[in-house]
Amino acid sequence: MIGKDILMGGFSKIFDVVGNAETLNTSMRVLRTGGVLSVVGIGTEAMTDLTPLWLKLQTIKGVFCYGYTDVAGERKHIFEIAIGFVRQKKVHLDSMVTHTFSIEDYKEMIEINLNKQKHKALKTVVSFS
Repeated sequence: MIGKDILMGGFSKIFDVVGNAETLNTSMRVLRTGGVLSVVGIGTEAMTDLTPLWLKLQTIKGVFCYGYTDVAGERKHIFEIAIGFVRQKKVHLDSMVTHTFSIEDYKEMIEINLNKQKHKALKTVVSFS
């Protein structure tokens, strides 16, 4: 086979929160046949090898918004739901945060966010304590 390996089997759903060519390429290669890739992040360059897409009949969905949705008969804002997942310990954020800054260090934070690959940054946060 020419090119990078493609996993046969793999995950049924992947949420790509970075959205660049490298993460999209990896996501499609480890997504199972018939799997769904939800692209949440918006990267700078997203062109990638589409071979896994047609080879494994995958579905790619994108989202660039937030708002309200119905959950258990209640209308809730998606951020409220996400915060609830964190409070209930259904989602653990520690491994996602690679850099923490005080508000006074905002210039350094901006620099790192503009050059995430160079600084190996995934998610950055401001600590107000």
